[in-house]
Amino acid sequence: MDGMDLSVVVPDTLGAELLPMSLAHLEAQSYPAARFEILVAGDGSIPEVTALVERFAAGAPVRIRYVQSPATGAAAARNAGVREARGRWLLFLDEDLLAGPSLVQNHLRVQEQHGGMALAVGSVALHPQVDPRAFTKHYPIYPFESPHRATTEASPTAGVYNLSMPRQVFLEAGEFDEDPNVADAEGLDLILRLREAGHSITYVPDACAYIWRQIPFDEERDRYYRYGRALYALNQKGLASEVVRELGLDRRGLCSLLTAFLRPFYEIACRSLAANTPAFIHASRQLLHQELRRGYRAVTSARR
Repeated sequence: MDGMDLSVVVPDTLGAELLPMSLAHLEAQSYPAARFEILVAGDGSIPEVTALVERFAAGAPVRIRYVQSPATGAAAARNAGVREARGRWLLFLDEDLLAGPSLVQNHLRVQEQHGGMALAVGSVALHPQVDPRAFTKHYPIYPFESPHRATTEASPTAGVYNLSMPRQVFLEAGEFDEDPNVADAEGLDLILRLREAGHSITYVPDACAYIWRQIPFDEERDRYYRYGRALYALNQKGLASEVVRELGLDRRGLCSLLTAFLRPFYEIACRSLAANTPAFIHASRQLLHQELRRGYRAVTSARR
């Protein structure tokens, strides 16, 4: 593969506004620029994105390419990127995360430590320059088990927002599922299929990517609702029963009734408090979990 160690695959789903920061941080890696490449993949519907990537590629020390996807969505974009990838390993990185300076180097260090066959999930942290009172996207989706615990084994529901793996392992798993019903959970779908095939996931705390984009709370609520719908589709495929059970999506109980009763108070807290206060954190988690349940049950009710 032309001596290329790693291909970073970044899906283009949010437009040109976020890519300059993302690409600038990937250009500034401590790992030798000649040994990895950056593939921005999307459906090409926004001409400004392809022009932006071409401008970065013209003066970058690392090889950068735009890959045209035949379909819309993050799953199709990532699949298109992998088809053009030349690296032995793949690193999937969300476009709204900023790579830490040693992200690539630390992912590859873990690959070498595991005989080149690791599924390595890097950490995600709030960028030091972001106001901690601002609301940002959650990683991973609550209330999945946090990988920040005293073990190298990552959460079974870790996503692909900062994940490296051998290209061959990805191809053997069968790519990302491009079914629209699975959209927003295609990363979890891949992880569950890999675990079913016997692969374990390693958490790499020093392979850090940074959250820097502030978003409205309602945007995150919409994402959780869609994720709940996608979890139903995964459960129908026989992959997500453990996750559904862990989240309590298929049962009703006193806890869910209490949360519904307290919902107006949670709404007020999320509209009026800073995002780093304990009350906001508790209220937002409860509301987001409600959106997961609501999305899951919306599909369940429609199928009855």
